[in-house]
Amino acid sequence: MIECGARVAAHFGKTLFTPHFPTPSRMGFVILIGKKFRFSSRELFDMLVSAVVITFIFGYEQFIGASFQKLIAVGAIYFLIVGLAFILHETAHKLTAQSFGCWSEYRMWMEGLLIALVMRIFIGFTFIAPGAAYFSPFRHGIPLKEFELSKNDVGKIGAAGPAMNIVLAFVFYILWISGILTLTMGDIPVALLGAYVNFVLALFNMIPIPPLDGHKIFKWSIPIYIAMVVVIIASCWVMGIPLPFLS
Repeated sequence: MIECGARVAAHFGKTLFTPHFPTPSRMGFVILIGKKFRFSSRELFDMLVSAVVITFIFGYEQFIGASFQKLIAVGAIYFLIVGLAFILHETAHKLTAQSFGCWSEYRMWMEGLLIALVMRIFIGFTFIAPGAAYFSPFRHGIPLKEFELSKNDVGKIGAAGPAMNIVLAFVFYILWISGILTLTMGDIPVALLGAYVNFVLALFNMIPIPPLDGHKIFKWSIPIYIAMVVVIIASCWVMGIPLPFLS
């Protein structure tokens, strides 16, 4: 999920469950990668907390009543699958925005994480809105690039997240069919679980309503939107991976 700032064209409006546009980090350390890419300590912390909570939500049934040893083992597997899928999804949004010369940082939405956690524990299902990778052509009010982001730019930034999950799903599936990753968790192959989680995240984010990525992609290019959805559904059908809201 992504959110853009003021003066960025063709993006979605705020909703009741969307956090306000954040102030870029001024505190802590910053990791620089080349001339365009940067990560602040604040967003790394936010990503880690969000990933841990999402991992707990996905693996909740496996964690309840588990011994300490099983909790550590299962938790590590779920974090490597779910946490990695989430972190790389948001990082793909962020780096794509930064490649266009924008400021971009991930911010968790604590209220959204708490609502998702409470719903999962007490209701049994949930809707996860952990936060967003915010981006803007400005940082601290200083223009980073003298331009208005076009609908195409915003669409490409939006497509980066689901595209990353599609790639990860294929990587997990290749690891499974090649025999490189044969580890199982009960009767479930870990590699197929990784493919499943990534396809679910990709397809959910392709729903064409704000604030999901599908809304930006649909406004950018309907053919590309359709192609991405078809790739996800067709791949799951070929691989024998069920999708919960289609099966």
